Amino acid sequence: MTLAFELDKVSKVYKVYSTPSDRLREALSFRGKKFHKEVSALSDITLSVPKGEVLGIVGHNGAGKSTLLKIVAGLIPPSGGAVKRHGETSTLLDLGAGMNLEHSGRENAEFLSRLDTSNTNQSAERTQAIVEFADIGDMIERPMKYYSTGMRARVAFAAATSIRPDLLIVDEVLAVGDSQFQRKCYARMEALMSEGSTVLFVSHDNQTIVEFCKRAILLDHGKLLADGAPTAVVKDYLRNLDSKNPAIPTTDQSKQQVKQPSKQQIDPDLEIASFSQVRNAEIELHSITMNTLSNERLNTLSPGDTVVLRIEYDCKTPYTKVVFPISIKTKKGVEIAGVRHPIDHGTIDLPSGRSTVFFEFRCPLLQGDYFVSAGVTQIEGETKTVLFRGDDCFVFKVLPNPDRVHWGFIDIDATSRVVFEHES
Repeated sequence: MTLAFELDKVSKVYKVYSTPSDRLREALSFRGKKFHKEVSALSDITLSVPKGEVLGIVGHNGAGKSTLLKIVAGLIPPSGGAVKRHGETSTLLDLGAGMNLEHSGRENAEFLSRLDTSNTNQSAERTQAIVEFADIGDMIERPMKYYSTGMRARVAFAAATSIRPDLLIVDEVLAVGDSQFQRKCYARMEALMSEGSTVLFVSHDNQTIVEFCKRAILLDHGKLLADGAPTAVVKDYLRNLDSKNPAIPTTDQSKQQVKQPSKQQIDPDLEIASFSQVRNAEIELHSITMNTLSNERLNTLSPGDTVVLRIEYDCKTPYTKVVFPISIKTKKGVEIAGVRHPIDHGTIDLPSGRSTVFFEFRCPLLQGDYFVSAGVTQIEGETKTVLFRGDDCFVFKVLPNPDRVHWGFIDIDATSRVVFEHES
């Protein structure tokens, strides 16, 4: 088993001074008198991570997560123990790290590209790839000090992942930005993982840890409390958290329900300008929309709404034995559902011209942003050929339902009752 990095009894102690003058007094003390107190951030951490693994780190604020990431990245030395890294490391610990905020996004991209290669053509190609992934329009030419947090995150993530690192370290960067950007980031990380990159991932979103990681560890006050399957580690974390934070009685104010937004509306922030395509035939996606049964467009709906997904294709050449598949994913890339036309195991012939495919369904999904991929596949015996596929070509939002308490992805439309048996 080839390892990405190893930690052997690693510890980190910070010196904390009450005033800046205490640091000077300690430095000038002939007797070696100490004017600081020591704060332990990590204590005796032993950990080995194989190449290609996705390791999630959970723990409360101050548990030592960021300190551990910085030590693994080589940004700070440990106070004790040994660290062994194998390969190149790319970090996303601070959105502004390594960037000059007085310079434009493009200038920063050019500078970072030149650090990794002396080849002018490769540097220019990488710079353009960063600009295209960041996708912030004309703002890429303006100084980064005028960027929003989300814009800085786009440029930082694009730069850090523009080449495949052996180890990618991510600390809560994906918590910023819109859902489309987050989906792009998860897709990029999935691609890096499929190519063999190791990912070290910190998030306060426990569901993300469970869905995205193969393994997780729990830190508490600098100590390693658990190491194993993400589901089990997250349960340990929640139990540990509950033991320190007793339940707070719910007040009348917290019980107030939020007014449900309109079911039928268009959110312009969900409109997708471009998407990744696979084309092996003369087929183009003309449009994809979601409509009500009365043919009103929408991309924001509520659980239980019945909608129609309308997909129009332009085909220059006829094809035989095709199907039209769609899939629905979360922003983290978890596939929630998939279906195709024809629904059964048959196929149809696709003539030249415009063809429109309709999928009508009652939305069982709970609150969140969801991404639709659609395509045309030719099936001849056991051979399947993707003629066209548009990845994440449509996004829609499902609003919360204030009348029900539920969680997960799917509303199972359950009814419930309880029976009490009294002793005679």
